[in-house]
Amino acid sequence: METKPQLSVSIIGDSPLGVLGLKAMLAAMGVSVRAVKDRMEALSECEPGKDDAILIDMYFANETQVFLEIKKSASLQGRPVVIFSDALWTSCDGITFIHRCEHAEAMKKQLLQGIRGTQGGPPTPPHRSGSTSTSKQAPISVTETFVLSEWLLGRKVTDIARFCNRSVKTISAHKRNAMRKLNVKNNRDLYWKLVKKVQA
Repeated sequence: METKPQLSVSIIGDSPLGVLGLKAMLAAMGVSVRAVKDRMEALSECEPGKDDAILIDMYFANETQVFLEIKKSASLQGRPVVIFSDALWTSCDGITFIHRCEHAEAMKKQLLQGIRGTQGGPPTPPHRSGSTSTSKQAPISVTETFVLSEWLLGRKVTDIARFCNRSVKTISAHKRNAMRKLNVKNNRDLYWKLVKKVQA
């Protein structure tokens, strides 16, 4: 019986813990990791033909800059690239974006599609039984809406506070108030709730 060749990838990531988690997920999927780099400059070291895809998980780099570096890298032309992000990007041109708050099984599916170069775009969030809305829900203020919009774009509370010239405590309070009004208790549920509103 003919066996399919094992998929192979290289990882560029600046968080040892993040890389460790990614390697564990890939191992469970039967995908081998050929090399691990910790800086974007390593893109030029990627050898054509050695990897099925390049996975990028940069916590401490501007995501727009990461995207631009990939677009101008000659060694990545025509090769699948998967980027893990805190922002709501759309997959395109052989580049797959996966949100870090994605559910584990959906993340594995998107990751495999991205490595194979068959990822079209982010899937519709799954329906959650038991999640209900009420007409008595308190309205979200303009300030809370702004904070959530910035957070969905991948900006941290500290960055939003600096931009607005407000304290981190104040911005955190706006975010917590909005989460309470949306009836969510963690960032993962908040992400899905906001995605549903964006795609509605």
